[in-house]
Amino acid sequence: PTGDTVVVLQSGLLGSGEPNAGARLGMFSPGFNIAQPHGAVSFWYRVSTEPGFDGLHFAIDGVEQWLNGFPRSGIQQEWRLATFPLATGVRTFTWHFVKDRHGRGGGDDAAWVADIRVHNVLVAPLLFSHSMRVTHMEKGLSGMQQQKLASNIAHVFGRPVADVDASLRHAGPFPPVATNADESRSSADDRTLADFASGGVYAGYRLDVQIACTSSASCMNVSNTIQQITERPEVFA
Repeated sequence: PTGDTVVVLQSGLLGSGEPNAGARLGMFSPGFNIAQPHGAVSFWYRVSTEPGFDGLHFAIDGVEQWLNGFPRSGIQQEWRLATFPLATGVRTFTWHFVKDRHGRGGGDDAAWVADIRVHNVLVAPLLFSHSMRVTHMEKGLSGMQQQKLASNIAHVFGRPVADVDASLRHAGPFPPVATNADESRSSADDRTLADFASGGVYAGYRLDVQIACTSSASCMNVSNTIQQITERPEVFA
């Protein structure tokens, strides 16, 4: 359904008379521990059944779900995406294809489910490490104190300060750039070195960051943020 689906679950063999009248075919998932504040489960599905009688049912912790038009029946040509919210805690999922006892009244008597995703699951603690180059309009490190630095980085990555370890070390001035077409590169170099010595230009630092995460959602956010920073290696603070 999304272009990268490898496995599609089907409720029986087409053309084989499955399922029998009154049958109930099901798939049960193991428990997933959902992190704070909440999560979600999503999947793609398609049905081809007798409208209003046979159909695909979905349950969370054994409780029938009625969102997204479920239970689903009828003849559906296109794949559709269903998403259900999840409360914190261990959650289980069950998909059932239910066939009534009145024979075959239309469609293939089948349902398909694919690309099942559970969002914001608790995971074993992961630690991401990344180094980046930053600038700061200060002479020395007086404006980049460790506690404030960690707090700012935690905000960028959406993590508590306790999950962030940041260290900063001086890396020298950034490469000088001529301010106009008439200024030669050598004079720009001389000007930059003089200005840097007096604290009048951006100084360069190397920032090493470690960020911890314990849920699939937070780890994905950290990973995506690092990727965005990597694509733009010069970060100006």
